[in-house]
Amino acid sequence: MNEFQPLASAAGMTVGLAVCALALGLVLAMLFAVGESSRLKVVSYLTIGWVTLLRGLPEILVVLFIYFGSSQLLMMLSDGFTLNLYLFELPIKLNLDNFEVSPFLCGVIALALLYSAYASQTLRGALKAVPIGSGNPARHSV
Repeated sequence: MNEFQPLASAAGMTVGLAVCALALGLVLAMLFAVGESSRLKVVSYLTIGWVTLLRGLPEILVVLFIYFGSSQLLMMLSDGFTLNLYLFELPIKLNLDNFEVSPFLCGVIALALLYSAYASQTLRGALKAVPIGSGNPARHSV
């Protein structure tokens, strides 16, 4: 009976992580599906490239990159750096005294990105399967 409490806590954490990643992933998948179907070639190519990159990378690599990369990014922002924009230089420095990277948040972001890359392909296929003429009755009924 002593082992039940940690297992229940871990199960709750896993369900919370999955639900949060699913909600964020669906929103991102809709944005990716619309971006891939965009008539603007730049938006379409960038979205297709991003989705292809996410689908091609191993999942553990994405999770580790989000977790360790976010701490490196926060460290770089707290140390400060300068952007050279040819005409002028823009110094960037944030005052981050005590920052910690939340493993739960990094897990949600990583799983949402991975899920959205795969789900966007399903949503894009569903959007392309709708005939063009089926939108006309909906527009004229209002």
